[in-house]
Amino acid sequence: MTVLSTLPPVIDIDHYAGDTLTVHVVVSNAVIAGRVFTAQVRANKSAVKVDATFSVILTAEGADLVLSSADSLALTKRGPYMGFWDVQLAQADGSDPVTTLGYGELRLHSDVTRPTP
Repeated sequence: MTVLSTLPPVIDIDHYAGDTLTVHVVVSNAVIAGRVFTAQVRANKSAVKVDATFSVILTAEGADLVLSSADSLALTKRGPYMGFWDVQLAQADGSDPVTTLGYGELRLHSDVTRPTP
């Protein structure tokens, strides 16, 4: 039997809260083709609430997804955080063609050193 899987790669991330998280995405300009990147974090895959959003910086090789140190700290304000993330390309209005480039678990471990107010 032949199986055709169109699932994007699973990329589970363990990260230290309080540090900036940068994920390098390598994808050709032909695949991007004028579409917009969106990358979000949610507590569970069916959650309505978005817990955090990655900033997207286009690069010559694709894009850098950046979760700010402030966002990673906020996610761990009650202790270690376990959620899910993904990144996709779509038209600016969210319409087809939509392509998810990667997804997985996001585990943030509480830090010790924090800036003083």
